[in-house]
Amino acid sequence: MSNKIAIVIPLYNEEHRFNFGYFQSIGKKYSQDVDFVLVDDGSSDRTSEIAHKISAQFSNFRILELGENLGKAEAIRIGFRYILQSQTKYRGLGFMDSDGAFDLADLTNSINLFDLKCMNDSYEAIFMSRLAISGRNIERNTLRHFFGRVVSRIIKCGLPNSPWDTQAGLKIFKSTEEFSRTIQVPFRTRWLFEVEILQRVFVSRREVLRIWEEPLHNWVDVKGSKIGIAQFVNIASSVLTIAAINVIQIAPIRIRRSRSVQ
Repeated sequence: MSNKIAIVIPLYNEEHRFNFGYFQSIGKKYSQDVDFVLVDDGSSDRTSEIAHKISAQFSNFRILELGENLGKAEAIRIGFRYILQSQTKYRGLGFMDSDGAFDLADLTNSINLFDLKCMNDSYEAIFMSRLAISGRNIERNTLRHFFGRVVSRIIKCGLPNSPWDTQAGLKIFKSTEEFSRTIQVPFRTRWLFEVEILQRVFVSRREVLRIWEEPLHNWVDVKGSKIGIAQFVNIASSVLTIAAINVIQIAPIRIRRSRSVQ
């Protein structure tokens, strides 16, 4: 098992908000212990050109180009599978959003927590969350925050002990055979891949994924987000899909477990 972590970064039409300096800092800071896979999800602008430019500067960046736009969830899943098929065997597989919404200190914190909680304890994933508590600088779009809370409430109705914030763009999973099996088939939704992973694990083993959730220190919604009205409709459809999976697949399992306990 390698001592490195691999992180997938999905990209779609990021030409006008790709923070080149941010990624240069990442390339320098994590040159020895983290590999990054930039997945261009069928962009129609200069995203691919920019991605290749940053990859040419740092050996720990790789490029994976998809021929068409498949959606964030599928781009990340394909990135994960690409990593798992490589010769290097990573101890952790993560993903992060490309917009630079969080500080590098939070990325370092997530990696340190992964080693502490997942490699030296019984946890299986680190989920960073946008929890606006004292001492944190969390600035979120009101509408997106509202939708996020609705999604979380629906998830909690089906999955016990699910995270407070499933959608923050920074997570690391322990690399296991079970995780590899979990991502073999395409996700049903284009956005909520994290929730589908939790659902698949629960259906497979009848237990929740053991997650350590940690509040981010800084998070600022970056202008230029591609989540508009059409995307909110798509997300709403995804939420209904997630709810249906909870009812059809997960609820019967929880009922049987409850009866067996009685």
